[in-house]
Amino acid sequence: LPIGGSATGDYATAVTADALGRIVVAGTLERPSSTRGMAVARFLPDGNLDNTFGTGGLLEDVAGLRGYPRAIAVDADGGTLIAFDDELAATSLRVVRITQDGLVDSSFGPDNSGVARAGFGPGIARACCLVVQPDGAIVVGGTTNLLIANSRFGIARFDAAGQPDPIFGVGGKTEGGFSTDLSRSSAMTVMRLDTRLRLMVLGTDSAAGQPTRAGVAMIRTGLALPETVFANDFEAAP
Repeated sequence: LPIGGSATGDYATAVTADALGRIVVAGTLERPSSTRGMAVARFLPDGNLDNTFGTGGLLEDVAGLRGYPRAIAVDADGGTLIAFDDELAATSLRVVRITQDGLVDSSFGPDNSGVARAGFGPGIARACCLVVQPDGAIVVGGTTNLLIANSRFGIARFDAAGQPDPIFGVGGKTEGGFSTDLSRSSAMTVMRLDTRLRLMVLGTDSAAGQPTRAGVAMIRTGLALPETVFANDFEAAP
């Protein structure tokens, strides 16, 4: 699907389907100026564009955001949530909400911009994962403090309106690692919610000059502070 008349290239990076079987795809538009805009398309189950979404099935230049969609989900109200990396705010994990009609939701986020954000500076934060809890809470995860000393995995939780959840972590966010050795770096690649509403985090644990190991962590989310139940690499004893 070619989109973006002034774009030099466009490509999809995230896909999901809603309860009606409609397929929602998010991607990036590359422009000659080297800026990167976001776009979303929705298809009917038969593969045709859904003309009830955006303009002819497309929403281009999502809220003027510059960056890359990394994960996508549909909430209980049929809205599309997209976790993305923003070129202009590289130290934050961010989520934008698109309405069923294919418009940026102006009621979402603390400043009604359609975007919820959680800062993790000073290094770069890169989103990878998005989970919608049964109660509507939105959890976004990724790798934080990239390029600054040792990276960690970061998680932020927002309510259905995009406001930070005050009972999760500190100010709605928390960081962790797969090793107690602070000289090692942790990176998140997958996040899932289990049947007991605990977050299961998978990723990698690495250190300079040493083999990279797989890491897994379980985080309870029903407590005043998230509790890491276990976090170790697969090579270590349980």
